[in-house]
Amino acid sequence: MKKFVVLALLALMLSSPVLAETKPWQFASGWYLAGVTADLVSTDKTLGRCDTCRELNPLMGEHPSDLRLYATGVIVSGAVYMALTKLRKERPKLALTLLIIFGAAHAAAAYHNQGVGR
Repeated sequence: MKKFVVLALLALMLSSPVLAETKPWQFASGWYLAGVTADLVSTDKTLGRCDTCRELNPLMGEHPSDLRLYATGVIVSGAVYMALTKLRKERPKLALTLLIIFGAAHAAAAYHNQGVGR
């Protein structure tokens, strides 16, 4: 699974110059969605295989149910996306930069989760 995540993120990063040149907000939105999804799925799998592992997000709790994990992740990530979409009207470059950074942070968390509890 770790190899798959790394390869998927690498493929996305290599395709980024072409996508970013034509439609930067669409690319960044896809990057953010991919990062959030990888983070949630890897968190779910890690917590399922590791009895001593715990979630660090206080909104989810240390050992969230699948429903709480995914519902909280979708709601919080959706709220962040909506806030950035609103910010985009006033400060488009800042909103785009933050969207890419947040997507990268989630991708890094997913990568980290792959090695936890092994």
